[in-house]
Amino acid sequence: MSMRFLFILCAAALTVLGLDLACGGSAPAPAPAPAGQPPPSGPPPPADPSPRPAPVVLEAFRPAFGMEGTPVTLSGQGFTGDSKVLFGDTPAGTVRTVSETTLETVVPGNLAPSTLTITVLPPAGPPVRAGAVFTVVPNSLPILDPPPATTVAAGARLVLTGAHFAEPMAVCFGGVRAMDVRVDSPGQITVTVPPGAADGPVTVRNPAGEGHPSVPLTIVKRPGPPASPVLDRFHPLSGPAGTVVTIRGSGFSGAIGVDFGGRRPRPPNWWMTMKSGPWSRPGRSPARSR
Repeated sequence: MSMRFLFILCAAALTVLGLDLACGGSAPAPAPAPAGQPPPSGPPPPADPSPRPAPVVLEAFRPAFGMEGTPVTLSGQGFTGDSKVLFGDTPAGTVRTVSETTLETVVPGNLAPSTLTITVLPPAGPPVRAGAVFTVVPNSLPILDPPPATTVAAGARLVLTGAHFAEPMAVCFGGVRAMDVRVDSPGQITVTVPPGAADGPVTVRNPAGEGHPSVPLTIVKRPGPPASPVLDRFHPLSGPAGTVVTIRGSGFSGAIGVDFGGRRPRPPNWWMTMKSGPWSRPGRSPARSR
């Protein structure tokens, strides 16, 4: 066998093994791992530094009814400053993020009386709809029915009926505004008559304006507790037993006795006489035992 034949045979064998000596090649890359086996281990991918926002949840809203301008408070979770609110398909013009759990908004205008769904649009993620519906009442002035009584006491709880009631609701008694007002429904209000209420008309106001006509009402003032007596001075400053002492001050209308050093004089050594108004009471000092 000649040397030329051996050289050709060796070159053919090396070509089959993947080595190209003539071109100065190298061994081929390793074959990929068989299916079902994990790839070669390496450094883990870097973690995402940005936290994922909490999912938005709309749990409830209050009140359940209202008209244009009625404030509505939404409670839930995951609220942010970029959240938007829809009443049906109409966006609310005013939305304030109080916290991650509270949104405050106002019923927008141009809504026909109907029931609709309130939807929160978070900056990221799908829209979130409330489970209950919101009732839009007519944007009309309130109508007040005659009260159940024409005479009420200051501080009493009073139920008023009518129509077109919606928050914020103002109720005045003789020009004095009640601070405790609860709108139970579009046709009922529960209100506490303010302590400073005066005789006169009862007026109601909703976001659309003041209702007419007003209803006259008489307010009965509850008497307050009697004033405590105040002692300003007395005369004379000293004297023997039996001396008449004049005491001046205020609030003596409820006084029932005077003590001298812990001892109270008794009839016939004690009497009470009005002198120039309720600020003066004479009394006789008690006799002292020797």
